[in-house]
Amino acid sequence: MHTWHIVVDFEMNPVAKAHRDVRERLLREIIEIGAVKLDEDCAQTDRFHCFVKPQYNSDISSFITNLTGISRLDISLPSESSFCRLIKEESSEE
Repeated sequence: MHTWHIVVDFEMNPVAKAHRDVRERLLREIIEIGAVKLDEDCAQTDRFHCFVKPQYNSDISSFITNLTGISRLDISLPSESSFCRLIKEESSEE
């Protein structure tokens, strides 16, 4: 049996203040997902990255851009997802 780990990182952007009803239960929404697959020795064997177009605030604040490097242009472009491949590749070998 193979031992591996998936480490996931989310970058988030605040929900626009105009969406008061949404902000009552959701303060931020995901704008980027990153993940790496590590083997039993914690060596990186694969990686995944995609931008996510937010539903409630497509304006990325300068603070978020300075912190993450993510711009409004980044989240407006479609991302091709391979996250399922990252997870399934190992588990199909067992």
